[in-house]
Order: sequence, then C-alpha cells, then structure tokens
Amino acid sequence: MDLTNRLHPRHKSRDMLDTKFVLHKHRAMKTKLRNVTVTLEEDVARWARIEAARNETSVSRLLGAILKERMLHHDGYERAMRRALARLFSRRRADTFRARRPMTAPVFVDTNVFLYALDRADLKKQIAARKWRDELWKNRLGRISFQVLQEFYVKASQKWPESRDEPRAEVRDLLAWRPVTEDAAILERGWKVQDRYHLSFGDALIVAAAKSIGCRYLLTEDLQADQNLDGIIVVSPFLADPASLSRDE
Repeated sequence: MDLTNRLHPRHKSRDMLDTKFVLHKHRAMKTKLRNVTVTLEEDVARWARIEAARNETSVSRLLGAILKERMLHHDGYERAMRRALARLFSRRRADTFRARRPMTAPVFVDTNVFLYALDRADLKKQIAARKWRDELWKNRLGRISFQVLQEFYVKASQKWPESRDEPRAEVRDLLAWRPVTEDAAILERGWKVQDRYHLSFGDALIVAAAKSIGCRYLLTEDLQADQNLDGIIVVSPFLADPASLSRDE
C-alpha cells in the first residue's frame, strides 16, 4: 500500500514501518486491530513521525486516522452522488450524452450552472447544465466554494420560494465536493484578479478560489468563454460539453 502521495509530495529512499490499523468494526466498545506493513519514502516516514508526535499519537494510529478519513469521505461521496443523480435524473438526457473519454482536469463550477439544472423554464439550458453536473459527479472532478453554495441557495430560494427542500438537498449533497472556504489568501488573490481583469469582486473570488485548488477550467455563463483568467480557462456550459474538454486535454 503506497501512501507517498497522500502524506508528502516529495519522495527519496524507502523506509519500512510496521503499523497497526484500526478495522472499522466494533464489538462491545472494543476496537479490533490488525497488523499490516506499509512502505513509505524516507522523508514521508520522517514527516509521519513528526506529525504523530505533534498530535501526541503513534505513527500507526496517525496513518489509520488518515485512511479512515479517506474511507469515510469516499463512502459519503458515493452516497451523495447516488442521491444527486437520482434527484435530477432524466432518461432522455442520459441517453443522448456519451463522453468519448473521461476528463482528467478539475473544473470549478459557478452558481449559475446549478441554478439552470433546476430551472424548467429553459429546457435546453437545463439539459446542458445537468450534463455537466452529472459528468462532474461521476468523474469526481467538480469543484466549488462555499460562496457558490451560498449564492445558489439564496437565488434558488428567491426563484422558487415554495420548494426550498430541493435546493437544500442539492447543497447537502454538494458538500461531498469539499467546498473551498474563502480565506485571507483567496481574498488577496481575488483583489489582484479583480484589478488585473476588471471583474466584479464576486467573480474575482470565484477565479481565486478555483486557482487555489488547482482547477484548470471555470464553468460559468457569467464570463466570456475561452478567456484565460490567471491560468483558469473559462468554459461556457452552453457552448461546450464535457466531451470537448476531454478532447482538449
């Protein structure tokens, strides 16, 4: 089991650690442990020892906690994806779209895409928005921020005040995408983007958030398609489909 990429970006020579991992099964309030051997790069093992000491735990329990967190996130993502796809499923839409090959680059999704996915007033845009939404769920490449979730819920509640449960369910499921929180670094980058590209501050924060998590594309209707904003390529959900990004990569 290679944990190099999860624990540290650099790797040199290898080191061997005998560790104990918690099995996620409890009997009578007692945790059962199993011995496994993990191969780590030397600098990764050094980082693990320092991190374990900082958290006043053993290396084995530190690695076990990291794996448990990843397992729970994976299981939670799968459940959220099944709910999300079932909620807005359309056989007509599913039958008319097949990507040639999966995307590999993360895509930051702006608020308007999620709004159009719910909007029955414009069927063409709704179908296009749902294609993107579903493909990004399946490929695990969708990225958002809490700014997007907040804007989506506020606008959806104003547009459809009688049916707030649906946007609330959408927000709950999209938490599985691990939304970015706007911190001081994103705020500073947002100001720079705003000044450089003459964007509204809200749009600049979106670009800054996308940049902070390594996105290659920004999916939005609000900005000019194909322009490069601080290394982020703007993609219109209504002028391109997911297959077009697959071809470009």
